[in-house]
Amino acid sequence: MNHTPLGKRRWQLVQVEISIACNLECVMCPWTCERECARHEGLMPESVWRAIALHLDRIASLDFGGGGEPLLHAGLFDRMAEAKAAKCRVGFLTNGTLMDVDAVETILEIGVDWVAVSIDGATAEVYESIRKGAKFETVCGNIERLAARRSEGRPRLMINFLMMPATIHELRRTVRRARRFGEKFGIEVTQPWFQPEEKPVCDQDPRTALFVRYDGKMALHQSRHRRAEFVPW
Repeated sequence: MNHTPLGKRRWQLVQVEISIACNLECVMCPWTCERECARHEGLMPESVWRAIALHLDRIASLDFGGGGEPLLHAGLFDRMAEAKAAKCRVGFLTNGTLMDVDAVETILEIGVDWVAVSIDGATAEVYESIRKGAKFETVCGNIERLAARRSEGRPRLMINFLMMPATIHELRRTVRRARRFGEKFGIEVTQPWFQPEEKPVCDQDPRTALFVRYDGKMALHQSRHRRAEFVPW
């Protein structure tokens, strides 16, 4: 099967909210109330994914993330494997609590391109006061397991650190710890520039990016804040 080169595909990034359901109760989460009335138990149904999958050859990268925990969806790995078969880049954002031995093995088997883990604190005390229901040492152990098994720079590991009044004092310590971690396992560690930088277009170019909610609604770049049912492009 011929595949369009990634750089020439119509959609350079499609963020797929495969789950709005979550196993934690984070203090800053804006989706807590929405989960209480979420359809399909907060998990993206197969019909929505099939509508997306029809156009995988037009998508360069799929980011399985959003308002919930992707690893709660039993179909996550099958859908990432399907996207990889279409030569898409794939990755996901996770809280890391469910990234156990089996999950790590499957991530490596599929060839996932990146895994981003949300860690809002450099110490167990601060982290667990924010990520209610999570254990700091468990998450760090899960990341360490994946880091130790990765090869040829895949998957790329990223840490999402949400800056809040309760966490900002630990940001420097988190960066230092990440650097030491990278040196230990031979991982290149980079960080974004903290000073604002003016750009004509942001890195996630709204002209070539889509966000698809778990229930099939999507954000369109043509009309800010507009929501529409997911339809073929």
